[in-house]
Amino acid sequence: MANREFSFCWGRLGQEIASSKFQSHGSWYLAFRTGEDSNDDDRECQFWSFFLHHEDSQNVTAEATFCVVDVKNNDALKSTATVLTFTDGIATSGYLGTITRSALQSEAAQLMPGDSLTIRCDLTFVDCSNEHTERYRTTVSVTDCRLSEDLGWLLDSGSGADVTVNVGDGRYGAHKAILASRSPVFRTMFQHDMLENLQGQVFVTDIEYEVFGEMLRFIYTGRSPNLDNMAHALMVAVDKYGLQTLRDECEDALIRNLSFESAAFSLIVGDKLNATILRHYSLNFICANLCEVMKTDGWCTLADDHIDLVLDVIIAALPESCEDTIEPPAKRRRLYERR
Repeated sequence: MANREFSFCWGRLGQEIASSKFQSHGSWYLAFRTGEDSNDDDRECQFWSFFLHHEDSQNVTAEATFCVVDVKNNDALKSTATVLTFTDGIATSGYLGTITRSALQSEAAQLMPGDSLTIRCDLTFVDCSNEHTERYRTTVSVTDCRLSEDLGWLLDSGSGADVTVNVGDGRYGAHKAILASRSPVFRTMFQHDMLENLQGQVFVTDIEYEVFGEMLRFIYTGRSPNLDNMAHALMVAVDKYGLQTLRDECEDALIRNLSFESAAFSLIVGDKLNATILRHYSLNFICANLCEVMKTDGWCTLADDHIDLVLDVIIAALPESCEDTIEPPAKRRRLYERR
């Protein structure tokens, strides 16, 4: 997809720009929306979020990447591959990643010639009807599954455990080497003569037992089967232990599952963890569905404990002509002065 007069698009924060539709295993289009880090004065903190939309009745699994095509027709700012599965015969979308404004403007002559931006999206489809493809996928899947299951058994059985993690009234038997290999926090803990390392006891007081168990299962198996059910608490927990991959998965799940009930909690988490994309979409969702969101427990929590975020919602929901009549608190003033 290509967009001319691209610099003009930065003024349309929150608005979606979509490509024309293309056909391959169904109907697709690429869309992107502008956002910005509202806690930073620097306009270079603006970014584009990219989404791939699928509109068809057939189920399909695809590996997707996107990149900027530069003036020499070479790939630039290529995203990491994302595997997307679309099911149930309804229009669905998948989050692909972001590109910051600073990354584009640092090489504007190469990436935006004539103020035009060209994006290419590459899709690799998994054809399960092909016998050889299916056999290869099954072999790889079984190998990955066995490794995950073996490490899951190690966690569940506690065999060879050399550290006990005490979480509230419960405890988990774990292995220092595995914890240290996956989490920089545990790595620091077990590489020095800290009390936890010397005594083989770790005490966790600020995370619920079930949430810590889900995080522990991801550390061992790379999987989080209950992620969607506890994404808010899990994202806060994994942020403490430096598990960036699971944090990203939590953020993606919260964005995909935004609802009347969850939006306020997602805004709180996004603001607390400086998760710019989650905060941006949560705020936009609340503004678009304010009456419904205000009836939820999440809004009550927002109003009771996060009055600064309530003010953000009010300012964002007001018509532009009304924004100049409100004087925000000093710590938020810089946000509104830019608008």
